[in-house]
Amino acid sequence: MREIFDDIRQLYRFRCPTGELEDLIEFFSESESEKTKSFARGHLFTVSMFPSFTPTIWLNFGPSYQIDLGNRVLPVKKQEDILLVRNTGVTRINNPDDYIFTIKFYPGALLRLFGISQAGMNGLAINPACILPHTLIEKAKLAASFEQRVALVEHFLLSRINEQKKADHFQKLVKQSIDLFDQSSSHLATSEIAESVFLSSRSFNRYFHRVVGINPKKYFSMLKARRALSSFVADRRSFSPELHGYHDMSHFYRAMLNFTGERVPNLKK
Repeated sequence: MREIFDDIRQLYRFRCPTGELEDLIEFFSESESEKTKSFARGHLFTVSMFPSFTPTIWLNFGPSYQIDLGNRVLPVKKQEDILLVRNTGVTRINNPDDYIFTIKFYPGALLRLFGISQAGMNGLAINPACILPHTLIEKAKLAASFEQRVALVEHFLLSRINEQKKADHFQKLVKQSIDLFDQSSSHLATSEIAESVFLSSRSFNRYFHRVVGINPKKYFSMLKARRALSSFVADRRSFSPELHGYHDMSHFYRAMLNFTGERVPNLKK
């Protein structure tokens, strides 16, 4: 299964955060056992995800699996947990009994919550115990339900917000710039966004690197590609490349080939 092209969400239950966590966490999710077994039919299966620069924690409540990062394949042992920034494409090679609890952060959230820049985590699979207390991880694994796990994690993260009320200035500016890009439907140039948040292009690049670990031009290009591809897959007949910041379909196809490594017309309809 591939993100955007296939409905990978069908294998998981989801919960969005509330209150002050809404700007820091995209979602919590957890494998749905019966749906996963029905899909896998007793065989290994893969779930592939494109780059997003969203730090993601996978708490493993089930058997071992593997992660393909493109340049190497990492084994993840039974009950072993990992934190990835997802600065590259990631493919999980899963057991039929796959059972994962996910915390997906927005870019810059680790800086706001823990004072940690995600830039230094690019390309690494890290033990999430570096930011989550070991006792919290153990309690989450022993919790009786998905809802209880979410409540435990939310309570801890809210306590971190209260401890760091003076939000990082860089994180605020980056979040503001991403919101501006969203509001422009991917049409604003990087220089225009920098001007809107009253920064020089040089300072804007420096701040973005500190928070996200990539320059803003590359990040916005990735964000534009993800959204355009999602729209294209949802309704190919009415898809308009111009509405997503591409000159024509040829420009869109070239951009998608660069982003996904696949020729869009050859994908299954």
